Amino acid sequence: MWYKADYTGYEGLSEYLISNLLCRSTLHEAEFVRYELEQIRYRQKIYEGVKSENFSFLRI
Repeated sequence: MWYKADYTGYEGLSEYLISNLLCRSTLHEAEFVRYELEQIRYRQKIYEGVKSENFSFLRI
């Protein structure tokens, strides 16, 4: 799993929303990265963010 934490705003939420919109498009699932919302604990702080199996859309 790969994680991205929000440091300046809602960048993770925007990636989550776009990936879910793309799931409903005509694109094949291998053509985009799927993100899920996640709370990330780092150095005793909790950040909102997203997780993905792979940040690269190229599946080998």
